[in-house]
Amino acid sequence: MLGKFNVKNVAAQLQGDSPVRGYVTLSAEKVLEANPEVIIVVDRGEGILDQFKSDSFWNQLTATKNNRVYVFDYYGLVNPGSIEKIEQATAQLKQVLAKK
Repeated sequence: MLGKFNVKNVAAQLQGDSPVRGYVTLSAEKVLEANPEVIIVVDRGEGILDQFKSDSFWNQLTATKNNRVYVFDYYGLVNPGSIEKIEQATAQLKQVLAKK
């Protein structure tokens, strides 16, 4: 879906060793190297954003300094889930990308 919005997805170019295709673990070094202006965190209910916030590199990122970190539901962005979830994710992406 991110491609439809012409969003550069840093993780899309990486190969992972995950047993499930399309999932990668980004090292702190890779995230710092990319230093994204916007970060989209997919919430699967495990409190991943709080985990990121406790990492020492987190506050060094442009996206965090500029308060451009957004949490998206797993359903709608990663897994279609339903038409309603897709519509919600699309509306949220439009809103996030409209902010400069």
